[in-house]
Amino acid sequence: MSQSNPVSALVRTALLVSDLQRSARFYEDFLGLSEHYLGPIDLSKSSALGMLDLPATATMNALILKAPGPNFGMIGLFELKGSAQPAYPAARDSVRVGESILVLYCANIPEKLSRLSQFGGKLIAPPGSFHIPGASFDPVNEVVFRDPDGFAVNLIEAPIATAQDHKPISFG
Repeated sequence: MSQSNPVSALVRTALLVSDLQRSARFYEDFLGLSEHYLGPIDLSKSSALGMLDLPATATMNALILKAPGPNFGMIGLFELKGSAQPAYPAARDSVRVGESILVLYCANIPEKLSRLSQFGGKLIAPPGSFHIPGASFDPVNEVVFRDPDGFAVNLIEAPIATAQDHKPISFG
């Protein structure tokens, strides 16, 4: 890694969603992230028109969500209107090379899974153990499912304080 020009921790993941209200319900009410920003994005003052190959008449609404604490690890939900872009290919029952996965800590995976379908989520595989040799908590229980738009979400069962206190996972 270059020490002369480092980058910060991940600030935000941007998800282009088909229904902002449905996605907000999933990420706020089901996962428990809190609202940080809600409103329209002025595309005329943004690089999004060119980056997303959008017509000048397109509009975008955004909801930026995060856990309590610093503005890192946020999830941005962006709903486009007036775009002729086709939807991403249908989500599969497994995760594929080239696909991103949102990874979050969760204190109680069984409780979350008992409510997954109520919020439009779909289980990819039953919970299992994941081993990271030398990690400070190994093995960890985890589960992967899809949100209402098909984005993969991985919950790792660990004390939430691990994330909130920004305690690093030590290796070896």
